Amino acid sequence: MATVVITGNKGDITANTDMKRRVCPITLDARVEEPWLRAGNFRHDAAKGDAIDKWVLDHQTELIRDILSMASGWNEAGNPEMYRGPNLGKFEEWSYVIGNILGFVGIKNFLGNLSAFYQDADPDRYALTEMFILLAEEIGEGKSKTMVAREIYDLLKGARDNTALPINVLKALDSDNANALGKVLQGLAYGEIANGMKLIREKDQSKNAFAYRIVKA
Repeated sequence: MATVVITGNKGDITANTDMKRRVCPITLDARVEEPWLRAGNFRHDAAKGDAIDKWVLDHQTELIRDILSMASGWNEAGNPEMYRGPNLGKFEEWSYVIGNILGFVGIKNFLGNLSAFYQDADPDRYALTEMFILLAEEIGEGKSKTMVAREIYDLLKGARDNTALPINVLKALDSDNANALGKVLQGLAYGEIANGMKLIREKDQSKNAFAYRIVKA
């Protein structure tokens, strides 16, 4: 398995739907608004010929030694289970080993920012989450109340910020046609899950029509 490292400012790097699960995001918090303007408190001072890239090359032996010491220390301790975070499918062993090594040396919350990263990396999923939350607030998650396509159309059309909705939903709303939205909802009711919720379509005898409700996935 290859490891590729990419750096950039927050918001400049995005991963598509296929790649996002293969990305391990790392956030560096400088705790100041403009870290590049700091003076006199950099550990590596480029003005003194000690830029970070040069420092890493000059100290690569020590850095590799420290990394190997972390791994060997965990191994010699009997591989204690220190990690209780996400276990990535098809990367289970990697998650287990790296998470436990980091936990062993006191670095907690490995992969703890995955959820936020996935939202940024997949705006469509985030938009669907916002829509399901809105429907759950109106219909009541898991309750027996349902809404037909026309009712959902009116609800979404009148939402204060419906620009955050999925693109296909926005197009249906712009068409001023509840039937167009009904076709989109019918497609979403076949397995789409967001924020632990899903939309289901069923016959509502009291309304003599197909209606929708939100349930836990």
